[in-house]
Amino acid sequence: MPPLPVTEIGMGEVIARMAREYLKPHWRTAVIALLASIVVAGATGAVPVLIKFALDNIVGTDVWMLLLVSAGAIVATTVQAIATYISRINMATIGQHIVASVQKRMFARIMHADLAWVSNTHSGRFISGFLYDANRVRDTVTTSVIDFGQNLLTVVALVGAMFWLNWKLALMGAAVIPVVGLVVRQLGRRTRKAAKLNMEGSGDLTAVISEALKGIRVVKAYDQETTESARASRTIERVRHNAMKAIKARSMASPVTGMLSGIGVAAVIYFGGRSVQTGFLTIGDLGGFLSAMLLAYEPLKKLANTQTLMHEGVAAAARIFPILDIEPTIAAPEDAKPLDIEDGAIRFENVHFHYGDGTPALNGIDIDIPKGHTVALVGPSGAGKSTILNLVPRFYDP
Repeated sequence: MPPLPVTEIGMGEVIARMAREYLKPHWRTAVIALLASIVVAGATGAVPVLIKFALDNIVGTDVWMLLLVSAGAIVATTVQAIATYISRINMATIGQHIVASVQKRMFARIMHADLAWVSNTHSGRFISGFLYDANRVRDTVTTSVIDFGQNLLTVVALVGAMFWLNWKLALMGAAVIPVVGLVVRQLGRRTRKAAKLNMEGSGDLTAVISEALKGIRVVKAYDQETTESARASRTIERVRHNAMKAIKARSMASPVTGMLSGIGVAAVIYFGGRSVQTGFLTIGDLGGFLSAMLLAYEPLKKLANTQTLMHEGVAAAARIFPILDIEPTIAAPEDAKPLDIEDGAIRFENVHFHYGDGTPALNGIDIDIPKGHTVALVGPSGAGKSTILNLVPRFYDP
């Protein structure tokens, strides 16, 4: 069985596979969370409309309309808060199920995999997959469904409100969205690359710690404490360096989005203000539009951050999918008969065996050990004693 690879995989493929294999069993909970997200988006989109009517009626004399708008604002914010809670609780439930399912399947795959494959893969890679990568993959699914979906729906609702209030100003304000998308896409690529290196470093660090603790007696016996500490320090520094790369790429998304948003807001304030001065817009139209614009840029910034986090999940999936997909090469045939031991003898007839690197371990070995006999295998290191013992329970196939 070949060494454990790192698969190159796209974000869409990761989300599709995780949704198909792990999200589908919880589709009812996911639907509830999605419906709650739609309610959140609708309630947020209603706020600018309420602000428009409130400002227009402050200038006017319709007290009842002002009271109605105030009551509407209370209802909208209350509904938004409740729907947000429902959405997050349901997606958190799904997320925990995903982590548990991935970890259970990974463990089962490792237990059923060929011994040669498990032996050739460092335990640090497996431990990192269980404790780190599985959680990142979970975040990819839950983030894509709740944060990305909810923020996208909110942006759509608010942009719709902007077009309803004034389509010309809406086109002006929405002009920065494609630019934000291009910036986020580039930052996402950088984040995925840095996250991949960071995860590999975390696995290496786990391996270093595991080896040092298992061999602590040898380390102390040969006075290697300083050497092992230096090796761990180099690995830790590499992890820190790669983590900072990912953090820097992720942190750039929000400031860039905010800066571009400021340009759009400034343009709307100037041209919208001029329209109010010339009588083409009411103060309520401008106030409602500005509130919609400001409310839209906040979820837009979250969308940018979500994209970078999702790229980290893709990097994690590239590490654990090979484990989830591994199939043992040593398996009983479909028509295998039950093992019926009558005399308990062990017999090798002209057995040849070599390991994956081509190194020969056995060359035409013949052994016949009758029932009830005790035999000692004696020979120098590398003579094949351990190989013979591993072939008896079929840890390897000759």
